[in-house]
Amino acid sequence: MDENERVYSIHGGYYPPGTAPELHTAAYKYAAKRGLNLKSPEYYLPDTKEITKDNYIPARRVSHKTKDGVETLDTGYDKETMGKLLDAYKVANKQFGVPMLHPDQITAMALEEGRSNFGFNDFNENNKNAVNVYKALVKQGFDPYAAGFPAAVLDKQQVAARLDKPVFEVWNGTGVAARNYNQRVNNAMDVVDHPKNQELRQYIQDKLGYVQPAPQINPIPQSNIQPTQLPPMDTVVQNKKGGMIDKPLQGNQKLI
Repeated sequence: MDENERVYSIHGGYYPPGTAPELHTAAYKYAAKRGLNLKSPEYYLPDTKEITKDNYIPARRVSHKTKDGVETLDTGYDKETMGKLLDAYKVANKQFGVPMLHPDQITAMALEEGRSNFGFNDFNENNKNAVNVYKALVKQGFDPYAAGFPAAVLDKQQVAARLDKPVFEVWNGTGVAARNYNQRVNNAMDVVDHPKNQELRQYIQDKLGYVQPAPQINPIPQSNIQPTQLPPMDTVVQNKKGGMIDKPLQGNQKLI
């Protein structure tokens, strides 16, 4: 079999409306009978999705048993699933002010979950702001499942702010389980920059339109400036320091 024709089975994938294979048709029909409100059948999809190499991203999750801190085998991610959720998130940030998590945080969440949908299953329909964002995105043409992702992020961010807790502590579960989940995401942050995770990291950055900050030149303290003979131009070397945004990106508009 040609390598490009190889089929990978990944977790947390979904098929956008009209693209699901026949195998999933029965599940869709069953979901449609459950009295869906805002939701679409995609919210009730099976956990796995079959994808080809062109949609496959390999990455390594955290391991405490290996020298370099990551598992020895790849976990696969689906570009289509991630891409559609992140496209909706990017628009929600720019148009409706949904706060943007740093791409490395999102990458860490994907690594912890091992799922292409970042563990997203649902959003709080009792949150008016979240519902309004969801409806606006659907009106713009986003499919209901993708539109639900930024709605869920917004809701969890508001819950975290109200409870004065980290957003990942309210993303999945409550109590001790929630605190442990938050810690595991923090642990995953430690391996985001691992070479095996750069394809995943870069894909998420590209989808969100994130640009690494330009290196900053260290200023020379005035007291340290001494008259000296300048070297030839081709031997001058500037000392530079890399930078990284360590706070959420901000949207330009108010929540609708």
